[in-house]
Amino acid sequence: MLPSLICHASDFHDRYLTATLRRHGGTVELKGPWFSGMDSIVTSDPANVRHIQSGNFGNYPKGPVMKEVFEPFGDGIFTVDFESWVLQRKKLHLLIKNNR
Repeated sequence: MLPSLICHASDFHDRYLTATLRRHGGTVELKGPWFSGMDSIVTSDPANVRHIQSGNFGNYPKGPVMKEVFEPFGDGIFTVDFESWVLQRKKLHLLIKNNR
């Protein structure tokens, strides 16, 4: 499996992750190296996304690795957790609603 991942690193999302999500019903747990603490859950299931984004966001923190990776983006909606995220989400909804 590792040689396949290395050979297809440039199209990891399109080929490997999409196929894996399809095979497993839209949600998979990705285990990082045991020493890295980089385990992740990836979902494309609309019901799961709705559950996470609507009322249960506080149960799914991004964690320190995500904060470090996305640090160049600052404290935007894709990088913050909890109350900051809720506030930015409300502002974004108002912006979208007012531009219709």
